[in-house]
Amino acid sequence: MNIRALRVFTSIMDESTLSRAAARLHMSESAASRQLQLLEHSLKAVLFARNRKRLEPTAAAEALLPDALRILSQIDSLPALVEAVGKEKSRPLRIVCHARVLNALVLPAIVRLMDAVPGIAIKLDLQPRRDLGRRMMQGLFDIGVSALPSPTDGLDPIILGNSPLGVLVAKGHALATAKFVTTSDIAPLPYIALDDTTVIRRMIDATLEANGQRLRVVCEVATGDAAYRLVRAGQGFTFADKIALDPELDGLVLIPWTQPPDVSYGLFLGQPTKHPAVPMAVEILRAVFERQALASAN
Repeated sequence: MNIRALRVFTSIMDESTLSRAAARLHMSESAASRQLQLLEHSLKAVLFARNRKRLEPTAAAEALLPDALRILSQIDSLPALVEAVGKEKSRPLRIVCHARVLNALVLPAIVRLMDAVPGIAIKLDLQPRRDLGRRMMQGLFDIGVSALPSPTDGLDPIILGNSPLGVLVAKGHALATAKFVTTSDIAPLPYIALDDTTVIRRMIDATLEANGQRLRVVCEVATGDAAYRLVRAGQGFTFADKIALDPELDGLVLIPWTQPPDVSYGLFLGQPTKHPAVPMAVEILRAVFERQALASAN
């Protein structure tokens, strides 16, 4: 298995077309195609199916990706590892997360850490959840923060805890003063939903389906922040939990739901993790999580 072919493969996984992958690697399209053919021949497997101009990864490609990324990451990091010997204290603490945990958990923890360790360098890498696992497989991080289940295989989480989903409405909404809501209460109302590729949407759909219930989706969005802002503008309700809500996004009320699934959160440590600030950062993240999970939502 040659390294050049692996680079072509991972680039196609990122770019979805052979032409963009070739341009990214400064290769001709024919040369990239040849490398892909050699890789498929050596593996005795078809890695992509053509769908118009796009290349759709097969199950074999999805299975190969983690190992390919790890191999390339190890090769690419060799010069940096040599240079970094004896310099661990001077490099940034690398934190990777997705948007759901950014405003209420990761950013407050970074503020506390910077106050506790003056002069510390931090590199925050924000990735969509669908790309977070791939980023973590590359190994270029010290601490990963994510909703569970784990976005990647091979890394065991340090469990932070659970946060139940509630119903989020604008402060002027008819339900805003309710102590709790049932699914019957919200069934007639317009529902601003996360799209059905997200873990949270699948959790909610599974809970509703188990009870033979449905909601009236009027808008699907890719991020929680977009849903919360539409709710604040009076366009409907959505589901959220205290860890996902931006503390500075006012005008919203989170009401307990009578059948909430819990969202679990965890930390992941890079392998190997050597940065001296990691233990303190882990404890700060735990403390911020506990404070936010217990905080009043109103």
